[in-house]
Amino acid sequence: MVSCCSCAISRHRTFFPPHVLCDMTLSAYFASRQKEYAEKCYQTSIDSKSEYSVMALNNLALLNLSQNQVEKASNTCLHLKQKLDPNSKESTLAIIDAFVCQWANREQNFERISSVNLCDAAIQPFCAQIIPQITPEMARSISDKVSRRFHQRALYKKGNSPYKHILSEHGGTVRIGYVSSTFGNHTNNSLFRGICDFRNRQKFQVVCFALTASDGSAEWKHVQESVDLLVDLSRVNCVDAADTINGHDIHILVDLDGYCQGACPEIFTLRPAPIQITMNCGTMGSGSGIDYIIGDEFTIPEHHRSHFSEKIIYVPNILCNGVADLDADSSRMRKQYCISDDAFVYASFSQPYKIDPELFAVWMEILVRQPNSLLVLLRFSAAMEENLRKEAIKHQVANDQIVFLNLVPRQEHQARCCMVDVFLDTRVCSGIATGCDALQSGAPLITIAGDRMCNRIGASML
Repeated sequence: MVSCCSCAISRHRTFFPPHVLCDMTLSAYFASRQKEYAEKCYQTSIDSKSEYSVMALNNLALLNLSQNQVEKASNTCLHLKQKLDPNSKESTLAIIDAFVCQWANREQNFERISSVNLCDAAIQPFCAQIIPQITPEMARSISDKVSRRFHQRALYKKGNSPYKHILSEHGGTVRIGYVSSTFGNHTNNSLFRGICDFRNRQKFQVVCFALTASDGSAEWKHVQESVDLLVDLSRVNCVDAADTINGHDIHILVDLDGYCQGACPEIFTLRPAPIQITMNCGTMGSGSGIDYIIGDEFTIPEHHRSHFSEKIIYVPNILCNGVADLDADSSRMRKQYCISDDAFVYASFSQPYKIDPELFAVWMEILVRQPNSLLVLLRFSAAMEENLRKEAIKHQVANDQIVFLNLVPRQEHQARCCMVDVFLDTRVCSGIATGCDALQSGAPLITIAGDRMCNRIGASML
């Protein structure tokens, strides 16, 4: 379906209604990484001038943002405001602002978003996690609606013919499949390594289904060598992917991506395996095809169970078990990044959307009170750095007390964790892989437990 853009778009116009086209990048962009094709799918839905054009424009803005095209994403939002739906514009622009730490209208935008009917607004479950005014109950409603939409679109592609799960015994072993876009140089890969490396190989066979092609990294090679089979699904659509998974006699299929960038939740709505589990940090919704979610007693306490459509599998102790290859000298790493040995180094390596202005103000107060201290952050975009430096100036923090590091390959990033004295977790969403890296480096982690699963994982690690 995605091999030829022009032919594919023509077929979509003929066979798919606007509400299918408006979400088409979740199979085209996320699964096959054909960004131009994804944009054309969205544009087709926009040009239809139907009620689904709002959703298509909203998702087009998020696609621009995923490519670090902040200005283009903002312009798309303005088009939403001028020609279609002001409420959708506010929700999407709030997300864009969060990704670049632009906080001027943060509270007003969040308040406006929470006052509209979110189930009808063009907002994705992952985005709902970063808006505090969206309660866990509201977030579940969003996931329910979005997952049912995914299921409806997948059925348009496949037809209403469910899979038959006739499974071979495979010598008495349980055959587990993992679906993810992060088997390469990605922070979440360290979490999967903890699962993969320490499994009982006599009882479990592992098949990985990759939504992205090999990036040639050491991390990808490690996964390839550690599992029984690694299947590349990067060039197929969701129906072909589900067919492939079903053909591998998988007993249990595990979703590692949730609704994060790179995910393909349509696969799971088609139920290619008899038992389907997610390791997402929130519910996937009632239409997702997911049976169970994995948690622990802290991340999902008893009184939070109503936030989930899935049944809950409680694991003992902690939810996360990351693996880090930390073999670096703190003094050498500090010299490499021009940081003095006598400086006290705080760090937060989380994504920028997880940083909120109130917590950042606390970090700035720490730096003011401790002139010999530094805050080390990752440079996800020039706009993010510019906005945070402006915020620091408001708090009278010296410019050289904030250090931005470029994104580097995973092993190099883990090595520089050794130069940090204290890691600072974020409260909008916990830093999961970054939290594991922090603790395995030997440095303490300061975190805050919130009111939902995604912001309780840091505290669970402790």
